[in-house]
Amino acid sequence: CDDNRLRLYELPAHALGGGDESADAGDAAPLAPAVSARESETIYDYCWYPGMRSTDPATCCFASTSRDQPVHLWDAFTGALRASYCAHDGADQLTA
Repeated sequence: CDDNRLRLYELPAHALGGGDESADAGDAAPLAPAVSARESETIYDYCWYPGMRSTDPATCCFASTSRDQPVHLWDAFTGALRASYCAHDGADQLTA
């Protein structure tokens, strides 16, 4: 998709090895995103917080980068923007 969105999906138990393994993959319902975060430009990259633990909501976040925009820190549970970080070069000038 070219809609500038990051989507997080919660996999069904059988996909993680915890459910009925005999279920036919063709019968599975399509996945719907659990969380969606929208950027204003093409998304170049994303990264999960390295110390993330799903039992600690403060650690459940990821960062994304896109063209001509600050780095954004997103909440992985709600999709809300937690923070924005502008990049500066050695002369303290804003860079994209």
